[in-house]
Amino acid sequence: MELTEYVKSGEHLPPELRDFHDAKLFFKWLVWEKVERRRAECEASGAVSSMMLEGLDFAKAQIFTIDYFLWFMAMFGYKLQRIRKNDMQFYDLSSAMREYSERLSKQQFDALSQALKTTKTEIEQSKGRQRSNR
Repeated sequence: MELTEYVKSGEHLPPELRDFHDAKLFFKWLVWEKVERRRAECEASGAVSSMMLEGLDFAKAQIFTIDYFLWFMAMFGYKLQRIRKNDMQFYDLSSAMREYSERLSKQQFDALSQALKTTKTEIEQSKGRQRSNR
């Protein structure tokens, strides 16, 4: 396999980041759950380091990391891979991403349900006003 084929195949990425949609979910989780929390902590404490996170959203983080940094490093023979130490307990990336996806889906469902309830209530109130105007 040639170098350009290797990089295009995404084999230099962990399995959780090879699919665009999975990578998108990962970077949403990273930025919204971790970066935003860190930014809030920095702002609350008056730390200057929050400036480095200014304007960072999940799309910019994903594009820079996947399309530039890891691609660039792969061209020099490096790849992102899991550490193989048996004496250390690591978090499970797949589980963390699945939990975030489920929480995000629930939040979206709840928001949609609330919007539909509000719309239904507004429609019923509007019908009531129309009946009383007759």
